[in-house]
Amino acid sequence: MSAATGGVPHRDEAGRTSDLEAAAAPRRRKTLEERIADRQAERPALKEGRQFEHGPAKFVFVFLIVTVVLIHLVGLAIVMALDLK
Repeated sequence: MSAATGGVPHRDEAGRTSDLEAAAAPRRRKTLEERIADRQAERPALKEGRQFEHGPAKFVFVFLIVTVVLIHLVGLAIVMALDLK
């Protein structure tokens, strides 16, 4: 569409639009999987020996492991204190 014609597409003798924007097929949006794959392809490779590239994810993982271990130790101490046979 041309700004000179007020946004009206140019037409030839047969009535077809000659404007590239009007003649082009509508572009579809990439699927979520394609967008994620493109984003991951742009990222640098993970450094050797690194398992967690995201600091908060490492914090949550370590916190959960420590919490589970502490719960087990407290439970073991309670059972030992009650001396159940």
